[in-house]
Amino acid sequence: MTSNKHTVFSGKITKITAGTTVKTLLSNLNEGTYCKVFKGNTEVTGNTLVGTGMVVKIMDGNTVKASYTLIVTGDVNGDGEISITDMISVKSHLLNKSPISGVYATAADTNGDGTISITDFIPIKAHI
Repeated sequence: MTSNKHTVFSGKITKITAGTTVKTLLSNLNEGTYCKVFKGNTEVTGNTLVGTGMVVKIMDGNTVKASYTLIVTGDVNGDGEISITDMISVKSHLLNKSPISGVYATAADTNGDGTISITDFIPIKAHI
């Protein structure tokens, strides 16, 4: 999988902006015509927003050749948008009340330095 707009590595696709639709995402992937996007076991298409935790699968007919988990920068809850819910999740993480992990932690790390800190919280708050 390759893209001129997004970063593809280790089974993940990052650098996806909030508000990106399935149609737009697939058009930005060089193999997009062979891909389908799934939320759980359900295929999502068209103008549906892509969210953190969704999966792009490269298909050969009905056979899955490869899978990549999507990480939308700032989208901590997986709905494809940056909202007050995401801001509260990051704040709770910073206060050690509710830790964020996995791809959702990567989405919360808005500056990409490998940790979730106040410098990640501020852009999410500013976006809202």
